[in-house]
Amino acid sequence: MTDAAEDRLWAEAWRTFTYAVFIGLFALLAARPRQAPAVWEPVLANKAALVVFAVMVGDIPEARLAGMVDFGLVVVVALAYVLSRGWQAWQSLQPPVPV
Repeated sequence: MTDAAEDRLWAEAWRTFTYAVFIGLFALLAARPRQAPAVWEPVLANKAALVVFAVMVGDIPEARLAGMVDFGLVVVVALAYVLSRGWQAWQSLQPPVPV
């Protein structure tokens, strides 16, 4: 970010801070995969949207590389979602059933 041209400084700062947010989200999902309702789905949707956008812009070298990385993340996050049963996180929002 410190080497960014002045006209790219805002975009590079946004990108850097967004990486920090995603590190936190991935750490939360890794630590508590079934206690993080409404975290799995936006993370997966964001990464999938970036893959679609990378395919749409196609020939931009940065988009090609980032799209491949994000595609890998889509596969890993989707696999983790299924293997950890991430959808069960939504059950933690429901009140307990009286016995």
